[in-house]
Amino acid sequence: MRTIYRDIQDLSLSGVPVEGEAGVGYHLRYSLDIPPLMFTAAEIEALVVRARMLKAWGGSERHAIAQRRYLRLNYQRADHESSQREVKPLGLFFWGNVWTLTAWCELRNDFRAFRLDRIGGLDTLERSFEELPGQTLGDFIRLMRQSECY
Repeated sequence: MRTIYRDIQDLSLSGVPVEGEAGVGYHLRYSLDIPPLMFTAAEIEALVVRARMLKAWGGSERHAIAQRRYLRLNYQRADHESSQREVKPLGLFFWGNVWTLTAWCELRNDFRAFRLDRIGGLDTLERSFEELPGQTLGDFIRLMRQSECY
């Protein structure tokens, strides 16, 4: 019970109109006015950019990442060679003017970054995957950081 009383006190001290007394009960005054959140210009810009990115690229790739489902890609390399890949999608990244899907590629048994504009077709498979040591987004990021050091 002490935690509840501390929470009530914290709410009161922060300006929330809590009325009542210990052992009897508490309620919020009907005319609760919450002050507006204050963001800096940079924070607002970051929120707007993120919302636009999710709206523009909130498709199969993002859902497959969240649900840990394999993707089958029809991919065209820079030299115009085509291949079909089954991948474990790990993350979407924007590099200036190019979106890439970072994934663990089953064909190459390694990390690969696929440009979204070179993916000719994409299917989300019913098969899900577990994150295995050495094949996670964290592992990919560690490898990238290590390669920057050399």
